[in-house]
Amino acid sequence: DIYAYLNEYRSLSREKQSTLFDVYTDEEIQKLVKLIAERFNTKVMLINNTIYLIPNSDNKLLCYTKTELKDAMLRPGTYNEVDFNLANFIIGELLTTFYNSKTEQLAMFQISYSDFENRVNTSIKKAQEYNVEELENEHNVPFINIIKKWNTLKGSDGDTKAKETRYGFMCKVLKFLDNEKLIEWFEDDKLIKPTKKLTDLVTGVILYKPEFKKHEELFIKLKSQEPVVAGKGE
Repeated sequence: DIYAYLNEYRSLSREKQSTLFDVYTDEEIQKLVKLIAERFNTKVMLINNTIYLIPNSDNKLLCYTKTELKDAMLRPGTYNEVDFNLANFIIGELLTTFYNSKTEQLAMFQISYSDFENRVNTSIKKAQEYNVEELENEHNVPFINIIKKWNTLKGSDGDTKAKETRYGFMCKVLKFLDNEKLIEWFEDDKLIKPTKKLTDLVTGVILYKPEFKKHEELFIKLKSQEPVVAGKGE
C-alpha cells in the first residue's frame, strides 16, 4: 500500500496520510518498501516528515525521458531541442536563486517574475562575454543553443504568452514546475515561491551532490561583475 501510494503521488506526508506514515516507521516495513523501490529502479527517502519516491537518474518508468520532458514542459510538436536546452537553463537559474551549497536555509523565500527574468538575462549576457565554445566544453552546457534561442525571443510587458516572447516561454517552464508541485507560480501577482517538496528534495538529496556544486559554480561565474579580459565570444 505504501509503495503503491508513492508510485501514484510521489510523496507521503505525516500530515496528510498519518496512518500510512506511521506504518512506515516500522523498521521491517521500511526495509520491504525500500526493497520494492530498488526493484523498480527508485529509492525511498524520509525527509522532514515526508516520504519521497525518487527515481534513479537512468529510470525510464517514473521519471521523464528527454522526449517526455520536452513534451510535458513545452507541448508536443511545437518546441525542439534548443527550447529544451533553454528550459533546463532556466530551471538551473531557479535552483541557484533559492538554494546554495553552503546552507540548507533558503537564499530567498520568493522572487518576482521580473527579477527572475532579469537574472536569466544577466546570466546569458555574461556567457556571451566568454569564448562560448570553451564555456560549453568546460561546463557541459549547450550555451550556443541557449544564447541563440534567448536572443530570438521578444521582450514583453509580462502580459502576452505568445511563444515567441520571453514571458510566454518562461511561463511554460514555470507552469510545468508548478504542476509538479516544485514551485508555486502566482501568475496574477507575477510571483514565484519554492514549495516544501522542492526544498526537501534539494536539501535532502540534491544539495550535496557534486553536480549541484558544479552547477552553482557556473551561475556564480555568470553573476560576476568582473569583466572577461580574454576569450570573449562573438
